[in-house]
Amino acid sequence: MAFAVVVPSMFAQTIRKILEDMKVWDESRKLQKIDGGKVAIPVLSKDFDIENLSPVVEKAQLQIVDMILAKSKKAAIITPQDCLYNAIKELLVESDMFWTEKVLNDLPNYWEKHGDLILLPASSFQLSLWQGFGEKLWKIVAESLGCNRVAQKSVICNNGFRTPQVSLLLGQDGWVNQTDNKLRFTYDVTKCMFSIGNISEKLRISEFDCVGETVVDLYAGIGYFTIPYLVHAKAEHVHACEWNPDAVEALKKNLVLNNVQDKCTIYYGDNRKVDLVDIADRVNLGLIPSSEHGWLVACVALKQKTGGILHIHSNVTSNKSERNKMNGSKNSSDEISKEKCDKDTATEVPHKSCSYSNSQTRINSCDVSVNYGTNSCNETNQMTKTINYCSWSEWAECVSIKIRQLLINYHQCDWTCSIKHIENVKSYAPHVNHLVLDLECRPDTQI
Repeated sequence: MAFAVVVPSMFAQTIRKILEDMKVWDESRKLQKIDGGKVAIPVLSKDFDIENLSPVVEKAQLQIVDMILAKSKKAAIITPQDCLYNAIKELLVESDMFWTEKVLNDLPNYWEKHGDLILLPASSFQLSLWQGFGEKLWKIVAESLGCNRVAQKSVICNNGFRTPQVSLLLGQDGWVNQTDNKLRFTYDVTKCMFSIGNISEKLRISEFDCVGETVVDLYAGIGYFTIPYLVHAKAEHVHACEWNPDAVEALKKNLVLNNVQDKCTIYYGDNRKVDLVDIADRVNLGLIPSSEHGWLVACVALKQKTGGILHIHSNVTSNKSERNKMNGSKNSSDEISKEKCDKDTATEVPHKSCSYSNSQTRINSCDVSVNYGTNSCNETNQMTKTINYCSWSEWAECVSIKIRQLLINYHQCDWTCSIKHIENVKSYAPHVNHLVLDLECRPDTQI
């Protein structure tokens, strides 16, 4: 049974607002004009005090009727998630099973789409009741979400290759196609990672001017960064290192798909065993949680006479003790920022937390630009930015000292490391951010 309140059209919106405040208005259905210059307003029930409307319109002009009104545009929109939930409900009813809150919580509320393949999160479909449905369940999931194949994530293997643990639930193979910023990729989701969260860094690389430059990509994967360097940044040549054979297979295909196979040399195996010396204007170290094992390789790869730029990825944890101090401090964010974060730039800067006890290095960080990501400018976010600036700057200076020491030890001459930019790629976990440090490294004298 559906109900509506019929009122003179001139009072329709005022009455609708009162009904909304009374939590009686049925927003899932449209208002409808009817004969006699009146409007029918949908309501959830006829059991409400109509006297609340009398201050606006006389009671004699009001009428509650049985009437089914058309669905509103908002209610008429059926999302893929709605389709999935409705289809699962029907499946359970057909099988004499109950739709419960426990079942609802076991269904996915997000997923990744890779071409015609849906990749479900590991947290979904964990109840034992699903096991009895077999392939029928996954066909329903595929149809509801508009795909042909279904796979499910698990944790990433700790095998050095960062191989995803993915089970193919429906379909013959895991090879998919993806277009990202006009770049084409193909890969097997059961064997290779495609990090959608790194899109901001791919876009940033695409805006680099690498004309005439030689780039070394120490952790190339399927070409997430290699391809943007070649296609959009116009690098002259990229030397791509990768030790996962499945990723190398995809990388070769992706170079061909983007017609840059002649501008890339692939080195299959451990990049620490690759002979890349005095060759790079720029080195990409795109490995998290840390790329430190590749720092010496990167230093050796930089051009000996001119140096170059290192793009160093890492997961960085904000300083918890600093956060606690600031939460209890009476100082403003600006005062704390000045007290804790002002740096004596272009001078000898010691760094107590680094492993080099006698390290003193020229760190040019006066005009460092930091991308914090999108945050509203309220007091809490301002404090978070201050904490992040301190923690991220501390990490960047520590990395700079270590890199400079590696360069000095290898080349036996002095080098200057300039922190150019800290990019916040994404939040990886609470108080943990995936950052990229752009570090310019130049020899102080001609070698």
